[in-house]
Amino acid sequence: MLFDFLEEKIKLKAYLMTALLDDGEINLDHFKTEYALSEKILQGLISELQILYSDFYLVVKSRTMVLFHYETLSKLETLHTIYRESNMLQFLAYFIAPQNVSFSEFTAKKFISVASAYRIKKNCKLYLESVKLSIQKNKVTGPEYQIRLLIALLQYHFGFIIYPFDATSEVMIRDFIEYSNFKGCDYDLKDLSEEYYYFYILVNLAWKRKEYKVEIPQTESFNQLKKSILYMELSKAAQKSIAIHLGIELNEGLLDYLYLVFCISDGPLFSNRDDINVNEEFIFASYKISKSKAFKNFCGRLLGREFIDSQHFKDINAYFLRHFICYCYYFIPDFYFLNTSRLSYSKDLYHLLDRGLADIFNLKGGNLTFSKHETVLLTMQLSNLIETFLAPLSVYVISSSNIRLQTYQVMLNQYFTSKIAEFFFVNYQTTQIDEKLLKKADIIIAERRYISSLKNDSGVAIQDILEIGMNNKQYHELLLQAIIEKRDQKVFEYISKMKHKIL
Repeated sequence: MLFDFLEEKIKLKAYLMTALLDDGEINLDHFKTEYALSEKILQGLISELQILYSDFYLVVKSRTMVLFHYETLSKLETLHTIYRESNMLQFLAYFIAPQNVSFSEFTAKKFISVASAYRIKKNCKLYLESVKLSIQKNKVTGPEYQIRLLIALLQYHFGFIIYPFDATSEVMIRDFIEYSNFKGCDYDLKDLSEEYYYFYILVNLAWKRKEYKVEIPQTESFNQLKKSILYMELSKAAQKSIAIHLGIELNEGLLDYLYLVFCISDGPLFSNRDDINVNEEFIFASYKISKSKAFKNFCGRLLGREFIDSQHFKDINAYFLRHFICYCYYFIPDFYFLNTSRLSYSKDLYHLLDRGLADIFNLKGGNLTFSKHETVLLTMQLSNLIETFLAPLSVYVISSSNIRLQTYQVMLNQYFTSKIAEFFFVNYQTTQIDEKLLKKADIIIAERRYISSLKNDSGVAIQDILEIGMNNKQYHELLLQAIIEKRDQKVFEYISKMKHKIL
């Protein structure tokens, strides 16, 4: 949600760099059309990125921009370089950090005029108001737990380090993790993956902002989650570690905060405890929370009973329950860099979910909205769930050569499971082809000389008839793309039927 308030140029640079990091190259004409850019603005973005990332090899050739030597790059850290250019984020970090200089001194150091400074400050206020925070005397004010979540968002997702780690915080976090697990676990914070960094930041703030009282709203969902054994076990680990480092006995507010941190972030707590199944605990809690039950019932009407009874859906429900505790999802970073190229097949589902979530969480007519990222992620999760229930595609391979058919049978069975596609191998000269069955084919692979007659006789769309090709990587990718597109089309057809059923 914070991303939506950034300067347009910052967002465009982030979009362009994300596409390059995803695919290694991008068609500039497609990018220009998608974001309605003039050629001048596009060329300006390219020039600025080439300067900003002078250590990389960014080349433009034949209207394609290519990024070389990017395989080992952290996408998050790479994008931080862009975000640190944002005046809006710099101001927000100033308003939330311990201040050593006045606002006028801060803006003077940035060489920003008074008029521009107050325009940026106004934009910061608009964002903060949208998440129920505010600015008073150039300081962000509001519930302490939300301020900490915003600090963690700025540090993790946007690269603004407001409260750096020190020796005390590193030992405190390590002890907290180790006491939550069985003895014998030895965690080195530097060796753990980037996904845990958000968890570390939030735990670090228990130490760095210990002078601020923190209270978590006792909502129905949070109280239900507190009944889990996870809360008791986390409290034990925190009293043996964090309480000692803070030099106090942890009160309910601090314990609630640490438990909230655990609920909304990925961390290594209980990771080697075979007596605790964290996901099952969240699934069990979701059965008793009204919003979660309402979401389940909504999806039941949308998808069908067999979908919501699946383990896959239970996992999805538990995941989103964790994000919606106390409206924390406004501040939770986008852990997943989503490739939305396939979302066009699920756009109806996206709009249905957008409206359904607004109803379930009573957001209609209010200032609160779900971030697009959360709704997109949920759409993609449910689209994948629908795909698991689809019947395998019927793919007919037609040739006059038994050797070629046998070669294809070995190749296709090696690369595609029977859950994805069922293959039928037909010798055109020796087998009587059942035209009724052929009309039900999703994809036909045939020798060139038979394609013309098959187009007329099978009823299969022209784009779903492929010529038999060589057994090489390029051809495997062509087949894979055809199968992906056909399965996406099946998902689209299912969603279209579902849309008419629920409206």
